[in-house]
Amino acid sequence: MLAPPFLRLLRPGLTWVSVLIGGWVSHAQDVEVSTNPTPEFSVIRGAFQTGIVDPLVFPQSRVRLPQPPVSGTATAPAGPGAPDIVPDALGVTSASGFSDLRDTVECRLLGVWMGPMTGLDNREVYAVPTNRGFTAMGPHPLANSQDAFGFPLFQGYLRENGLPVFRYLWGKLAITETILPPMGGPDGPRFKIRYQIQKGSSSLLIEIPEALRPGIQPSAGEWDGNRLKLSPKEAADFTLSFPLIPPGAAAPPQAPAPAVSAPPIPPP
Repeated sequence: MLAPPFLRLLRPGLTWVSVLIGGWVSHAQDVEVSTNPTPEFSVIRGAFQTGIVDPLVFPQSRVRLPQPPVSGTATAPAGPGAPDIVPDALGVTSASGFSDLRDTVECRLLGVWMGPMTGLDNREVYAVPTNRGFTAMGPHPLANSQDAFGFPLFQGYLRENGLPVFRYLWGKLAITETILPPMGGPDGPRFKIRYQIQKGSSSLLIEIPEALRPGIQPSAGEWDGNRLKLSPKEAADFTLSFPLIPPGAAAPPQAPAPAVSAPPIPPP
C-alpha cells in the first residue's frame, strides 16, 4: 500500500517529529513520531509567558487565540504592562543548553537565550528568561514580501542533522527555518537563522527593525535601508547572523584603540 503523498515527498534520512497537516487536508491533526532515543534537542509544546507586549509581533494570536486566564480571575489581565502569553508555542533546548522559542501561529522566532526553560508556573504556563540574547520585535520579517500574502500556516517540524527544521507556508512561499547554535566571534557569540524559501516568483524582502539592523549579517542579498532584498535564487538558501546580546545591553569589550599622539604645536 502506498504511503500518503506528503510522506512520499520526504527526503531519505529525515525523521518527522511533529507534523501539523493543515495545507493538504481539511482537518488538521498532530502526528508524533520519534525514532531517535537520545535526540540532540528537547521540544516543549504549550503556552508560554514571553514578556513581549508588542502587538505587531502577534497579529494573529491576539485575534484568534485569547490569553489563558490568570488563576482566580475570569480573564487575562489587560493593558500594555501585561506580559504576553502565547497559547501554542514550541520551546527548543539543545544538548549544549542553547534554547529558542517559536510561535506556531505567527510562525516566527520569539526569543533565543543560553540555558533551559524555567518550568511551569501555577497556571501551567511555561516561562522563559526575561534577559534573553534575542527578542522578537515588530512585524514578521517576511510580512512585506509580495508573495507572502494572507497569514502563515505552520506545517510542523522535522529533525535534520540533529536540529529541528521548522516548516510553514505563506501565500506562494514554502519556507523552512533552522536555528543554528551560537559560535564565538570577534564581537561575541552569534547565532544564525537558515532560511530555505521556495516557490517565490518575485524578490523577497526581509524587514529588520531599526534597533536590530546594525548587528545583522546576511549571507546574501542587498540592503535598502532596513530591508534586505533577495532574488528568488538567493532566497532558496541563505542565513541571517544575529549577535546573542540583549537589545540595549553593553557590547562585548573590545581591544582598546592605539593611542594617537597629538601633532606638535607649530612655533609662534
